[in-house]
Amino acid sequence: VGGGLQVLDLDNIKLQRDTIVNFNGQDDTILIIRLNRVLRLGGASIINLGSNGTGNGSLAPERVLWNMQTGLGGGPDLGGESFFQGTILAPLRSDIRVGSDVVVNGSLLSQTVHIGGPSTVNHVPFTPLIPGIVVPTLIKKLGDPRLTGPGSVPILTVDPQPSGTSDAPRAAGGTRFCLSHPDDPRCGAPAPADPFARVRR
Repeated sequence: VGGGLQVLDLDNIKLQRDTIVNFNGQDDTILIIRLNRVLRLGGASIINLGSNGTGNGSLAPERVLWNMQTGLGGGPDLGGESFFQGTILAPLRSDIRVGSDVVVNGSLLSQTVHIGGPSTVNHVPFTPLIPGIVVPTLIKKLGDPRLTGPGSVPILTVDPQPSGTSDAPRAAGGTRFCLSHPDDPRCGAPAPADPFARVRR
């Protein structure tokens, strides 16, 4: 896609296992994907952001918004070992489901977020045309959170949710939320800025 605001209107995105989808743009591209129904990534699927070849940089995760337009189609589902980029905005859906060993460069916004196993969420919220890095001041958390991380890069580790509680997000033990830019090597990841790391193994 080119620079500036780009909008894609789709009914569904349903990716089979090991599928790679490339969205290529540039530094000033703002990509809004408006979905009416289903967003589902099969296991080990990859959403890759890259350059459109014009020499004007690459599409970044903070410039990509997945807008779930309606309450139809169930909650977005990111299958195990998938790599997702961008912000999912799903206020009309009951939840967003994330499998085990998933890497997200973006933000997950819904009534409830279920994380089924150890995964990494690099919180890079949708910030079109706002310079610099936005670090959130509040994350709703549960269980036994511990802020760790070298220097000024906080890494929030969330232990399993205590029984009898229902607050979102629901995170399995070992899930990490790195409150920094995904390209910062201090976040650890696994390799959050490289969606093809699993493919090369």
